[in-house]
Amino acid sequence: MAEYWGGYDELETSLAEMSLAEQLLALARNVSDAIRDAINAVVDFTEGNYEAVKQRASKVRGYKNGAERVKDNIIYYLARLSYFLPLHDVYRQIVLQLDRIAQNSDAIAYRLSVLVSEANPKISKSFASKLSNMANLVSNEYATLLTAIRLLQENPRRSIDEAKRTMSIEEEVDQRYRELELAVITELKDDMVSLMLMREIIDLIEDTADVVKDTAENILYLALYKVSR
Repeated sequence: MAEYWGGYDELETSLAEMSLAEQLLALARNVSDAIRDAINAVVDFTEGNYEAVKQRASKVRGYKNGAERVKDNIIYYLARLSYFLPLHDVYRQIVLQLDRIAQNSDAIAYRLSVLVSEANPKISKSFASKLSNMANLVSNEYATLLTAIRLLQENPRRSIDEAKRTMSIEEEVDQRYRELELAVITELKDDMVSLMLMREIIDLIEDTADVVKDTAENILYLALYKVSR
């Protein structure tokens, strides 16, 4: 009888993990929409396309709200089936981290819309290039994380590789962030409103990269756990 119940628990754990992997991927894709349009808003800003920035801010808010609904459903699922998920705390961390990425994306797009509506700053091509490059790196970082999440259930060994790649991209983002920290002061020292908003935007982009890296570390842990079983 003990063997029967042991097998039953193992089956339930497997089914719960499969369902959770699908839900996690759905959330990650929702967040992907949010971060994609937030990054595109940054690029639009650097190209002087201010109307597009305003339009994207509204779209990102919708994606963020959708991601939040998916997040709530997954948290409820985890609470109900935590008995069958020995690593439910790690899954919960990932869900909350993905939600934070969506929240940051919304904050980036909103502050950009305020910046172009209220301050209308003029930036040099050099600064625009640095900002655009940093934003695109974060976009690549998240795309790599999304691949790691997609592979988590079907090919955890490849998921390990993608998670490690994600973490290495964050190091490049840090370098670009350090360059922009000084550049933004020189660029906007005569426009304090624009300077404060742009500093917040740059900080949010860098924080997003950090959260993506933290998420990748948790995905790496889950993938290693799956490979070791």
